Amino acid sequence: MIRAWMTMGMLLTALAGCRAAGGGAAAERAPQPALFTIEDPAASTRLASIRRELAGLDDHAWAGVYHRGDPAGAVGDDLILAPQSGYVLQLRGRTGVCRSGCPNCAAGRASVASGAIVPGPRDSLKLAMELSPGEVILVEELVPAQRGRQHYLVPVNELDAFQSAVQAGTEPRAELKDRLYLREADPLHPPPAGAPPR
Repeated sequence: MIRAWMTMGMLLTALAGCRAAGGGAAAERAPQPALFTIEDPAASTRLASIRRELAGLDDHAWAGVYHRGDPAGAVGDDLILAPQSGYVLQLRGRTGVCRSGCPNCAAGRASVASGAIVPGPRDSLKLAMELSPGEVILVEELVPAQRGRQHYLVPVNELDAFQSAVQAGTEPRAELKDRLYLREADPLHPPPAGAPPR
């Protein structure tokens, strides 16, 4: 049974630890090294399984590699997920001492969460993480959405803002920087004018 003892924001903050002081602007930094360079053996094993599963999937509604924030900059989140193999979430650009007791932070490793995907209400995807046998927490709950040819994973607390952005014409967007997860392989071109959201 999933025991959601932390809210999504609290857990992501806990996983991220504290930001290092004195960081420069993201535009001034060199691109990050290859996506998902992970030292955690369990997350690395899950990542390999996800990649194998993705290689065998055709055009899946939500599986793939997603980015939130600035994918080429210093701070952002990278999420890779597949229906059977689960997910790996990597938080980039966050350093410092983690006071949460998160297993990755406590061991001094990168801020990484991995686990199973649990179906939720309204077709949402709940990202679950097992802290210890029998103790599972929710990392985040996301709703798959598509606008034009762009696929999003929208946090449940951002659904109204996403719908407003669609109605205002600011989604789909022409760049990756944002607070919503956008699938990596999707083209960054707006759909034809007046195209309804899917």
